[in-house]
Amino acid sequence: MDAPARHEPFWRVVRHNRNALLLAGTVFCVGGGFGVQIPLFANFILERFSVRTQDYGFLEALRETPGFLTAFFAMLTMLIAAPRLGMGSLLIMGVGIGAYAWIVPIANLLGGSALFTLMVTSVFWSVGFHSWSPIEGTLSLRFAPTAQTGRWLGWLRTSSAVGQLSLMGIALVLIRLLDYEGMFFLAGCLILVGAVLIGLTRDAGQANPSPSFRERRFLLRPRYAVYYVLIFLQGARKQLFLMFAVWLLVRGQGAPRELILSLMLVNQVLGLLTAPTMGRLVDRFGERATLAVSHAALFAVMFGYAFLRNTILLSILYILDSLLFVGGIALTTYLNKIAPKEDIRPTLTMGVTMNHIPSVLVPLIGGILWDRIGATTVFLMGAGFALASLVATQWVRPDRIEAVPFAAEPAD
Repeated sequence: MDAPARHEPFWRVVRHNRNALLLAGTVFCVGGGFGVQIPLFANFILERFSVRTQDYGFLEALRETPGFLTAFFAMLTMLIAAPRLGMGSLLIMGVGIGAYAWIVPIANLLGGSALFTLMVTSVFWSVGFHSWSPIEGTLSLRFAPTAQTGRWLGWLRTSSAVGQLSLMGIALVLIRLLDYEGMFFLAGCLILVGAVLIGLTRDAGQANPSPSFRERRFLLRPRYAVYYVLIFLQGARKQLFLMFAVWLLVRGQGAPRELILSLMLVNQVLGLLTAPTMGRLVDRFGERATLAVSHAALFAVMFGYAFLRNTILLSILYILDSLLFVGGIALTTYLNKIAPKEDIRPTLTMGVTMNHIPSVLVPLIGGILWDRIGATTVFLMGAGFALASLVATQWVRPDRIEAVPFAAEPAD
């Protein structure tokens, strides 16, 4: 008798869950905001401000710095109602991204340079985004329909992806009419709508009242050494993809904003279509094999970035690069296999922190190398990261945790 309920269309399960629908709408709005900010930003700063690669690297390093506060923001959800924090976070994010439309007027008003104003604005909205991330995770679990958590989380991820796809498509149609400023204003307004939606939820959760309650925020244990190394290297690779791969097309090849929008639109569609397959590959072949193949392919992609200077070939590499996100899935399932339940959340938090270290360092170092030596050096560095990941993957053995180097650890 339970089978029909399990196969009931999911919208019927959540249609009477007011909080779930409001959160899904919020996630859609935030995804839509990124559907404008991510694909247009590189062309925007190059065309409007003639930003050098070194300055771009410094800007990105500053923008990633609030990521180190993720644990602090997560702690705040124990003290303040998560919807209120979420609303405040998205208000900051929406105002910050919308302010890109008035960088020059703001700079003139304050008597500063446009580049400095651009950097301050980027850090401002990044604080909102990085504070929203743990709040979204908290509310996602809190508002999940009973016994439907997996489907619910997948539905939220789809909602975010559809938001990104929708705004990318709108940007392709309206970019010539609204230009950068109009699109950033639209993105900021959409995120502000998300802030209002999350503010309308009713939080049934509360700070834990028990004085004996104690939850780790960070967990650094030798037995998770391989996970830490791989998540660190993944952060370096992520930054090379998000920043320098696009910059190579925009600055190096003069790729127009319409091409970048189209490439990211294709990436989103392929990501939605291939995500289930990637998950099945991890389940079938295991984390070690899928990570090894992924990192070997990333090495080839980075090597191609280093030496190819053809827009079509670089575009193909960019699409292939985006499909190699299987590593993120495999790392999560690997940690789930080697860690007891109480260790997973604090270890993931530590992983976020380690992931942000290269997110700050790689733009700084890469920007300097690009301007002084050339783009080839930056992507050879990326190939080195991929090779190091491939080597570290040889110790990914979830069924033999004692084989991991330094697995021995003192008792708590």
